[in-house]
This record gives sequence, C-alpha cells and structure tokens, in this order.
Amino acid sequence: MHTGIVLITHDKIAPAMIDTAKMILQQHELNVGLVEAPADCDTQAKVQEALLQLKQYDQGQGVLILNDIIGATPFNIAKQLDNSAVHIISGLNLNMLLRALTYQSLPLQELAEKTREGGINGVRYAE
Repeated sequence: MHTGIVLITHDKIAPAMIDTAKMILQQHELNVGLVEAPADCDTQAKVQEALLQLKQYDQGQGVLILNDIIGATPFNIAKQLDNSAVHIISGLNLNMLLRALTYQSLPLQELAEKTREGGINGVRYAE
C-alpha cells in the first residue's frame, strides 16, 4: 500500500516533472496524480478535479499534495482540500518529487517529512 501523491501546479509543470521522474527512475508508470491550473482556470472546477485525483490515489493512507508556489492558484486549490488525510508541501522541485516517489510506502506524515527534507537538501550552491 502506498501513500497517494498528487501534484497541483501551474500549466505544464506537473507533466514535465512526472516525465522527468519516470526517466530518472526508469519507470514507465508512476503512482502519482496531477492537476494543472493555468492562470485563467476555473478554480472551483479544478478543486473538483483535484478531489477526483485524491479519491483515485488515496489507498487508505492519505495523500501528499505537492504544488509549485505558495500563495498562487495551485496552492489555493490545494488549501481547499486540506484535511487530516492530506498534507500539502509547496515549492515543488525535482528532488522533492523523487524523494516522495522513493518513499511512497511510508505513512503520510513520514512521507511529508522525507519529501520536504529532499526538497530542501536538493538546493545547494555548486562548489
């Protein structure tokens, strides 16, 4: 059983991140959902789309939502889904996504912590 992962991002970001993760992990399919929220989207329609993604990817352990920018439309959509079975992390980067996919078998709280650490630790000055 895996903890669900759903990406809610601006247009084209989530598919590109998922395609890159597939290439790096050498997997054809990943257990991750996505919702794209272009700047001019109907946010209530996107909330409904995200609810469907949560239902699809929640296997009983909850869902980790990753989004690109805190305070932007995708974040605001995610916040409308916030409950005890959902954790939201903003500031999506590739290291964060790879960490989430690698540790997807962890319970939601542990997965959220590992994912956040992966995102932070992946940001470094090149020496």
